[in-house]
Amino acid sequence: MITGPDLLQISLARINMERSEIEEAGVIDKGIDGDKAWSNFGRDIDTFIVKLRQSRLAALAAMIQRRANRLR
Repeated sequence: MITGPDLLQISLARINMERSEIEEAGVIDKGIDGDKAWSNFGRDIDTFIVKLRQSRLAALAAMIQRRANRLR
């Protein structure tokens, strides 16, 4: 179950993610191959997440978890 503080930590972790970090995590392709994905991420992160294939979704979840843990 996600609590209010958990949701806050997740939201804070999503804020200000840098492209290089997302590329390194394997969520989007590096360089020009990832331009459209990066644009979609910035425009509407929720739709971006819903459309991610499972392996990239797992990579993004792990990245957000690491960031949230650092914020605690």
